[in-house]
Amino acid sequence: MYIGNLNIVEEEKEFLSFYKIQIINKSDISRDAALIKNVLRDFVMRFDHLHISFDIDVFDKSVVKATGTPSKHGLLEEDIFPLLEVLSEHKEISIDLVEVNPKKEGGKQTVEIAREIICLLTKGLGL
Repeated sequence: MYIGNLNIVEEEKEFLSFYKIQIINKSDISRDAALIKNVLRDFVMRFDHLHISFDIDVFDKSVVKATGTPSKHGLLEEDIFPLLEVLSEHKEISIDLVEVNPKKEGGKQTVEIAREIICLLTKGLGL
């Protein structure tokens, strides 16, 4: 499953279609966030282990500036955090979180968002 806001070029669409990778984008979340949460929950609970590869530039640049590719029309905290809550319900996860650049303008805010993501996803682990 791919959840994101990037404009997907034709080659990527073909790849995602060929491998039957489900796509959830900003308009899907805006249209029916409750349905998307249920779709996500049904999807992730099919697996014994869940790996989450989280690219921080999924957020709009008003939320996250200190990243490699700040997004003009990215997702907001209210779009992402409810989905992270669903992911945090999974009994076994691993996470990579990428493209946080604390040396860029907005570094402190971006690092804080990254910390919130990790804390949310690991809240049931007693860390």
